[in-house]
Amino acid sequence: MKKLFLSLFVVMALFGGTAAATFAAPAETSSEPFTGTFSGTVYGDNGTTAPMTLTLVQDGDEVTGTAAMGEGLYVDAGFCGSGAIPASSQTAVGDISARNPNHLSAQAAFEISGFRVNIDLDGFLVDEDTLEAETKIDLPWLCGVDPVLYSSLERVTE
Repeated sequence: MKKLFLSLFVVMALFGGTAAATFAAPAETSSEPFTGTFSGTVYGDNGTTAPMTLTLVQDGDEVTGTAAMGEGLYVDAGFCGSGAIPASSQTAVGDISARNPNHLSAQAAFEISGFRVNIDLDGFLVDEDTLEAETKIDLPWLCGVDPVLYSSLERVTE
């Protein structure tokens, strides 16, 4: 059971890590400031990191993104296990905050081994070319911890 939960958690954590970045991109001086390609790093537990490339398209207050993450990220799920997240890509959709146009957010939920796992994604434009994002993974209480992944990305000039 623990091994199955860990395997499913790793897949879920990958979504969380990539989606977090997907919802927080740097602005540019256009009517759709979140549109563009970004590159940087996602940070996991025990000082681990993985490279990430992110492509975003903004349509009004909605941002769709595809994140490709490389290998190297490790996540600790407490009593539910821990492990390396494999390289992969994920597509997700988020919304720009009406109160703060530099903030994007999204929520997702997964059913893993009979447990509901919620993911809260928050991204913030630091400046025109820098974004920082945080992904909170709300695991069942029996795991003992709720992992948090961070990412930092810079706009890629094409």
